[in-house]
Amino acid sequence: MKCPQCGSGMRTKREAYPYEPTKGLKVLLNPVEVRRCSGCDEVEVSIPRILDLHRAVSFAVIRKPTRLLGPEIRHIRTWLGWSGQDFAARLGVTRETTSRWENDREAIGASADRALRLLVVTNPPVEHYPPDILDLLAHIERRKMSLRLSAKPQAGDWKVSVA
Repeated sequence: MKCPQCGSGMRTKREAYPYEPTKGLKVLLNPVEVRRCSGCDEVEVSIPRILDLHRAVSFAVIRKPTRLLGPEIRHIRTWLGWSGQDFAARLGVTRETTSRWENDREAIGASADRALRLLVVTNPPVEHYPPDILDLLAHIERRKMSLRLSAKPQAGDWKVSVA
């Protein structure tokens, strides 16, 4: 294989590789396929099933016995696919508060820590998140109106929708 940067040959070796899925969160991948260029020091890493890796990292993070730290909170938020604003709305705090948590300028409170861990367990990562759902949630909270749901059995499961 040739280096995409300089065209020199690349050596491939299985080795431990330090990986940072989100800024500040370090994971040692051991072993993975690493290609190194002899000419320009370019490095390519092959990470199989990266979405599964990020899910496994998220579940390992929420099992830690102490409060979550900034890089761990940031990883969970990005793994869930939420913007900072969506994340803050889900936890019922301001965007500034979540920013302070993610940058370790303020410790996350016990209730928010537990809620965030539960969100990881109960929510699949979001690839497309319609912002109108947050608008609906804000509207319901302001108006104190009840949410009407419709549920019907479907293929051994339940399909629930807003009526």
